[in-house]
Amino acid sequence: MSQSQFQKVLDGIGGAALMGVHILLPFLHAWRVRWGATDQELARTWLGDKLVPHPRGGFTYAITIHAPISQVYPWIAQIGQDKGGFYSYEFLENLIGCNIHNADCLLPGRQEVKTGDVLWMHPKAGVPIELVEAGRGFVMHGMLNTATGETIPSGAVMPANFVTVSWLFYVYEIEGDCSRFVTRWRLDYPPDFKNELMNGRWGLEPIASVMDFKLMKGVRQRAQAAR
Repeated sequence: MSQSQFQKVLDGIGGAALMGVHILLPFLHAWRVRWGATDQELARTWLGDKLVPHPRGGFTYAITIHAPISQVYPWIAQIGQDKGGFYSYEFLENLIGCNIHNADCLLPGRQEVKTGDVLWMHPKAGVPIELVEAGRGFVMHGMLNTATGETIPSGAVMPANFVTVSWLFYVYEIEGDCSRFVTRWRLDYPPDFKNELMNGRWGLEPIASVMDFKLMKGVRQRAQAAR
């Protein structure tokens, strides 16, 4: 095992431990759903909020990056299993067959994002990109019938068992030639115990939040190093 591979394993073990802490400590919820975000960023209406207008769960994160938008957005645009990876816990992702390889450079031809594209999470699973604001951000949006595992088409009547989620990546400028990178999850599902256990503060939330914030720090590290 190379030094790089060994470091990825150690990183993954650390990430798994952090997820375990958050799963076992649900009272961290109030802090966990707003890592780094200001009150103004929490209250702001962001691109794609209307896709899940009444979320039962989710989070909004923000991080300052000492680089202009033009040097940050390309790293965001190439996020995806078939692109530059997710800059997160690669070892953990590959344990479940994601076949992800995080890029440390901008990949030629991988920075174009269009409405209707799919952001691949796994070779067999992706989320459609619903909205794009050129050079600034985009929103993924998916709806799933949890009873059958089938995707629910846009505009269809929601079944009794469903999960719908929107996931925003957005960057905006602040003073000093710096940027703020914002991510937002909005999640809706039927209000029963099983769904709360799987998708709320005891299940999906602590896992997704740890992975998401690692992604954000990965973008920051790469954009600042490239600058």
